Amino acid sequence: MGRGRSGVVGVARMDADLAALQAWFQRQLMAAGDAPDWPVAELIAPSRRCTPAERLAVYQNAYVARLLECLQAEFPAVRHAVGNEAFRDLALAHLQRHPPRSYTLGQLGAAFAETLAALRPPRDGHEPDFADFIFQLASYERAVSEVFDAAGPETNPPALDKSLPERDRLPPATPDQWNGCRLEFFACVRPFSADFPVHEYATSARRWASFRREALREERRWKVGPRPDSSWKADRPDEPPVLPAPRPVWLVLHRRDFRVRRWEVPRWQFELLQRLLAGHPVPEALEASGVMAEEPDPAAAVFHIFEEWSRQALIRRIVWHGP
Repeated sequence: MGRGRSGVVGVARMDADLAALQAWFQRQLMAAGDAPDWPVAELIAPSRRCTPAERLAVYQNAYVARLLECLQAEFPAVRHAVGNEAFRDLALAHLQRHPPRSYTLGQLGAAFAETLAALRPPRDGHEPDFADFIFQLASYERAVSEVFDAAGPETNPPALDKSLPERDRLPPATPDQWNGCRLEFFACVRPFSADFPVHEYATSARRWASFRREALREERRWKVGPRPDSSWKADRPDEPPVLPAPRPVWLVLHRRDFRVRRWEVPRWQFELLQRLLAGHPVPEALEASGVMAEEPDPAAAVFHIFEEWSRQALIRRIVWHGP
């Protein structure tokens, strides 16, 4: 490969195949220490102003900066919890362990929680600690991203419309009906559990970050013009979020109208949804969920939650067995 008219690239090593060159270049971009013993000058031509190493550094700096920017955007609550410097160190460690291999940067943070789990310090006791909180917070923020990207009712409306027979658009109401049907959910439905109220912390962290950005904008406006209206401060958080005390939470995440929604539910509802999503028959899922012991009127409670799932567009369709 010779130098093009722009002088961007010049390669002297004609014995290296394309795959090897690409692997070398990616390792150089990620500043890994196991790159092949190929001098940069043999693979990248100099320009009038820069040496081959300086030209490579332009790509190294821009590439890593873009990847860090993506991780910061997906995990803002984790970044707030650990601080900017620690987050950068964790993100760089993640990029070394899991360099991007997908056509989309949407998959860049898929294993970020795994990286945090692998790097966690030794546990001091049996109670959930700060490292557990950070791992679960990262898992929650990743789950939100996956729910946002998954197929949902906006592009594939639920098959519970009035053109169908009544029983096909209403949730099963009695134990006899539970035995004869299967519920299919949208791909954007996700049960999530944690030892901390990570959902509350994530919301507070995002609100605080939004307030800080608005405060900086208002400060810049005040320096160049009339003092701005301060009514925007009415909804400001009282203080930045702090580490919450451990508390087991069970959540349902889903997307509707292109917005990710979540709500906290009793454990039996979490267990029920988890088993139904795994394909368990309704009676088996109900028995394992613990609803019979938790609710004074289990049948009414189950019908209510089926009805709520239908109303919130979690259920894609009801499949009946037999006549």
